[in-house]
Amino acid sequence: MRILFLTDAKTVGGSEIYLKEMLPRLRQLGLEAEAALPLAEGNAWIRQALEARGVPVHAYRSFEDLPLGYDRVVASAWYPQSYKKFFARYTRLTLLIHDQIEIFYPLGLRYAYRLGYRLLQVPNLTRAEAVITVSRWAARWLKEVHGIRNVYAVPNGVDTEHFRPPGPGEKEALRKRYGLQRFSVIVPARMSLEKNHLAVLLTAKLLPEADFLLVGTGELMGLWQKTAWFLNLKNVHFLGRRTDMPELYRAVDAMLLPTLGENQSLATLEAMASRVARLWFSPRVGRSMASTARYSSGMSVRRPRKCTFFRLRNQAVFCQSPISSPVPTSKKSASGNSLAVRSTARWFFSRLIRAGTITENLWRP
Repeated sequence: MRILFLTDAKTVGGSEIYLKEMLPRLRQLGLEAEAALPLAEGNAWIRQALEARGVPVHAYRSFEDLPLGYDRVVASAWYPQSYKKFFARYTRLTLLIHDQIEIFYPLGLRYAYRLGYRLLQVPNLTRAEAVITVSRWAARWLKEVHGIRNVYAVPNGVDTEHFRPPGPGEKEALRKRYGLQRFSVIVPARMSLEKNHLAVLLTAKLLPEADFLLVGTGELMGLWQKTAWFLNLKNVHFLGRRTDMPELYRAVDAMLLPTLGENQSLATLEAMASRVARLWFSPRVGRSMASTARYSSGMSVRRPRKCTFFRLRNQAVFCQSPISSPVPTSKKSASGNSLAVRSTARWFFSRLIRAGTITENLWRP
């Protein structure tokens, strides 16, 4: 069965990393998965990575260039208006939602965001034959708050062969390779408003003894670079897009997640798998994100032995100590091959079956 995974992403975010990890595994399960992405420099490396792993990729200049003849089309979009053009090209769509379906902007602006989501995105979700999202809480939210039917959760997973704790002496070697000599905090996030990088820069101002490594690009990168210059931050380093994230996680001391909204953060799961401490800007948000990660990922983790609170003037920072390497709740195979992501691929397949997107007799694992 041929199925097309369609996106309008001209750059790379978590949803594109998801495709890069999932589609090759879906093909291993017998599904003829293909991808369609805009022809853009910003997503070129994702297209190349998919092709290198045997996934046919269609780079389109306009929506009229999108190929036809598929049994099913699964679409995800950064911009709600893209769905109108997707539906004009394909009458039947299953939508794959990585959206931050609720962003906790201050001063009541979260409700303005919720209203905008209801007006712009909910009509697309209602029109789809099924909706798949990447966390259980998001599926419940779409059903109970926005009234979407036929919503299915396929929690995110990470490749535990790549994202793993450092071996003996590996951390020290990686820190020397990257030139890390002080306490190092990685901030892996696309530079957009909801990722809340201003909080990172203000914290860096209060903690000159720590280095902050900002990984990612985005529309606000120039603004944050100018802000760092204005604040004279010598301990903030903009690393841009990186392809060596597993090694960076094993080299740093902590990962900072100041985001105002997530569906299910891949960065959180990657840090958990790499046994990196996670930092949040309030104990309540920190504990909530850890709980969501455990619940949504299907991973079992040990309770951290120590939690430390730091108060930086008017900001409370919650530090959770490193946890043991997360493992899927199902048993590991003898080969130990990336069960977290492989289980997610199988789960994705089963949700397509339950949604009626494909029939059960087409599953050939």
